[in-house]
Amino acid sequence: MSNEVQFDIDTTERPQYTPKTSKIVGFVLKYGGGLIKNENQANYVLFGFFVIGTIASLFLFFSEGERPYRPSQQEIKRAMIVPFLSNSPK
Repeated sequence: MSNEVQFDIDTTERPQYTPKTSKIVGFVLKYGGGLIKNENQANYVLFGFFVIGTIASLFLFFSEGERPYRPSQQEIKRAMIVPFLSNSPK
């Protein structure tokens, strides 16, 4: 017996790993109207939509829209003083 280690090496070829594109990138490529030609361009388009959506959301969140009515301190104090009823029971 020899002390050498022997390995059985498969001679069959294994399939190559090909990364799949995401479904949303595939959607952009399919419905891009021919303007978007590869996966890299589709990623740029999706990133652009993300940036535009984020800016629009921040604008709407921080916009100076109509604010609800806020009473002044004097109105709050006046409302907290309960007037005595003139028809109090005797």
